[in-house]
Amino acid sequence: MRQRIRRACFQGAVFALGKLPHRTKVRLRQSPAHSAYLGLMDRISNGLPEDAYVIRGGPLIGSRLIVDPNRFDRRCLFGLHEPAVADMLIEHCRTGYTAVDVGAYCGYFTLLLAKCVGPNGRCLAIEPNPVNAGRVRQAVRLNDLARVEVIESAVTDHDGAMTFLLEPTGTMGRLAGTVDDTMAFADAIEVSGRALDSVLDELQVEKVDLVKIDVEGAEDLVLDGFRRRLERDRPILMIEVHAFDPPEAHARPLTRRLKDLGYHVVDVATRTELDPDRFAGGHILGLAKPATSSRAHDTITV
Repeated sequence: MRQRIRRACFQGAVFALGKLPHRTKVRLRQSPAHSAYLGLMDRISNGLPEDAYVIRGGPLIGSRLIVDPNRFDRRCLFGLHEPAVADMLIEHCRTGYTAVDVGAYCGYFTLLLAKCVGPNGRCLAIEPNPVNAGRVRQAVRLNDLARVEVIESAVTDHDGAMTFLLEPTGTMGRLAGTVDDTMAFADAIEVSGRALDSVLDELQVEKVDLVKIDVEGAEDLVLDGFRRRLERDRPILMIEVHAFDPPEAHARPLTRRLKDLGYHVVDVATRTELDPDRFAGGHILGLAKPATSSRAHDTITV
């Protein structure tokens, strides 16, 4: 009985916060009241099980997602999960596109990309963590997304078995050897590793239009295994460039690499073209320059 009451209170709080205007939510997160809100939500959600919950705010309102109310991913239910990234994806991902979510986690952005491409498009969700891949599959079924395919694999520079390090929560992790492995990890599991070019060929993807990448420091490996399609298809890229390593060791060389490949690189936070020499990490949008393609998305419209 107590848990049912707590669940009802949690869902009521989600509903109430979800109804607030987006700007009000942003101001709340930046205000001193945010810590009090977090404490209240922690008390309400304490002990609630991972389950299917209805998203009550943001671009996916009404969709259902598998969420553990005790973790940070509950913010997906309010429409507060990386809103700047969501806005950019909505602006650039179009009906009929083939979109790929590399590092799908719980499937929030998979659902968003599926909504953007519509029934005539196609969406691939790739996730190495078996627990998370299961959550994404459930979300796909709950939302009746026939055009979404879930691939349980790590994306890297070659096909083969890989070691994947799990953080204590069991939901976050990264490939061994990509960044500082001295951080605390609870477990190491073996996962399938695939080059993105191989995955796209195997699934007979004629052309890929947009790729979202969130791989906890393995961004270069993803690009290494995606060279052929990257040069041929010139897709839009949404990449979270992680800052585990010093900027000159990872973030800046990665953005210079994209520029060398003929991409405009936009800082998602500021919506301005990025200077690699001053970049330390964060979300970036890559748009192929007009000189290499005539597709409509090849101009900066951010």
